[in-house]
Amino acid sequence: MMLTAFFRVVVMALLTVTLASPWASAQDESASAYLLDNATPLTSIAGPRANQDDLNPLKSIIGDAVVIELFEHGSAGDGATYDGMVRLVTYLHREMDFEVLIWPVGIFEAHSMELALRNGKSIESSAQTLYAVWRQSRHVLPLLEYAQSSYLWPQPLLMVGTHAQYHAVAKRKYASHLTSFLNAAAPMVPRQDVTLLDSLWTKPRRLRDVSDGHRQEARSAALKLQLLFRDQAFALRQRYSQSRIALESIMLENLIAFIDIESARAQESTETYESEKLRRAATQRNLSWMTAGPYRGRKFVLWGRWPEAQAIFGEEIRSIGFTAYTGKLGRPNRPERSFLPPAKDGTVEALLHRLPGPGSILNLRPARLRTPNPLASVTARISNEISPELNWTDRFDALFFIDEVYPNESIEKEE
Repeated sequence: MMLTAFFRVVVMALLTVTLASPWASAQDESASAYLLDNATPLTSIAGPRANQDDLNPLKSIIGDAVVIELFEHGSAGDGATYDGMVRLVTYLHREMDFEVLIWPVGIFEAHSMELALRNGKSIESSAQTLYAVWRQSRHVLPLLEYAQSSYLWPQPLLMVGTHAQYHAVAKRKYASHLTSFLNAAAPMVPRQDVTLLDSLWTKPRRLRDVSDGHRQEARSAALKLQLLFRDQAFALRQRYSQSRIALESIMLENLIAFIDIESARAQESTETYESEKLRRAATQRNLSWMTAGPYRGRKFVLWGRWPEAQAIFGEEIRSIGFTAYTGKLGRPNRPERSFLPPAKDGTVEALLHRLPGPGSILNLRPARLRTPNPLASVTARISNEISPELNWTDRFDALFFIDEVYPNESIEKEE
């Protein structure tokens, strides 16, 4: 997207200095010219602002895509990236009708959080089923405040999860939640089965650390409860909507998958990855169920990296990678701070650093249509999860560049 006339003059001057450096070459010149035509400086990294014009290039980048993946900078200690992700989510919701935010958490965990927010619970208590790096972060919680306020609007921001997991507070609440759901339709849950499920969440804390026999007993109890959905289908339909029954059914299915995943983790060596195969298969199944079922026809934002989504959505997905030039990193409620060294000359971060402002959005899609690709030899440190053999300009549709990142700070002021 073209820069304003003012920024073009400034950038031309800065890039002239860049091209005069010893490492400059014809490829560098081509890359710099590409940035001039396809980078848009941001007025702010953080917060939904009244004037969102600097984010409008996203409309042409996204086009008719119905899924956006926000590929974070690979560190839960980066508060600036979370500020940028929150800003993008709120923009995509208000300006482009993306209604569903998918968190990398369990279906029951996200469902519990959304119910608490809808019922007016405090943001802090509602967020208890999120990981600590999010629920303790002053950069992430404003997004939950925004979502809670949006429930009063015709088109609220809905939040869901698609992982087969039961962590944090959710693992202690699920057995009683399922029991209440089933028994409200008819007294049908054997007490011993609930006791077995409850016992999964006693010490040791991790499910993979309990005995295999204990896990298998609990799995058998979950399978018996799963049969109740079939045997008591009429009673359930008299009490609940079909969508609610489907939701509860897949949450129980995910508990069984979670037991299988943790069982595989307890047995596998560092050379085998059966648990990861099971986890990805469950996530892909959940994503398919969600997009074809209860949220069919809606537009989605994925919080974080989702390799499973690429297989499902193909050309309907756009991926935005976050990257930074330099700054400091740190996690909530931890005193340790680390330094992100300045990007090396010749990288896309070093080139974008020359642009004015706290950051910019770089449209990568036109680069793939040019021969040769003007960014083909320009490296980027978006994430160590990107294979060196993979051209990052093919993997991402846009970059959200941050000139200087800062730590992911806690809600309470850190000493």
